[in-house]
Amino acid sequence: MKFILNIILLAILAAALQWLLGYWWLIGLAAFFIGTITGSKSGMRSFFIGFWGIALLWAGVAFYKAFPNEFILAEKMASLLYLKGNAFAILGVTALIGGLVGGFSALSGNSLYKMVVKKRPKYY
Repeated sequence: MKFILNIILLAILAAALQWLLGYWWLIGLAAFFIGTITGSKSGMRSFFIGFWGIALLWAGVAFYKAFPNEFILAEKMASLLYLKGNAFAILGVTALIGGLVGGFSALSGNSLYKMVVKKRPKYY
């Protein structure tokens, strides 16, 4: 449940930053911030929070932009990338690129959290 809430929080934060300021690279800052404040014990968990949060956001936005024009531009872009004019393949590539940026940014934020926060010694 916490995993899904972190994904939703990241998607909302990244969407708000992109909508307000307009720079695509702000998804990296949003994922870095979420990766830092969640303080997950697992780096893989932080990576997947960042990956799915941004991938779902970008796939949704790409679908929202391509749907009104019947995916004409998406099909032309897909043919340029040798995807045989498959509009949904270009949406997948868009989601993959955004997801990788978000995932590695969240992983970097998690690494910063682990580096700064001191671990208490365990006494048995």
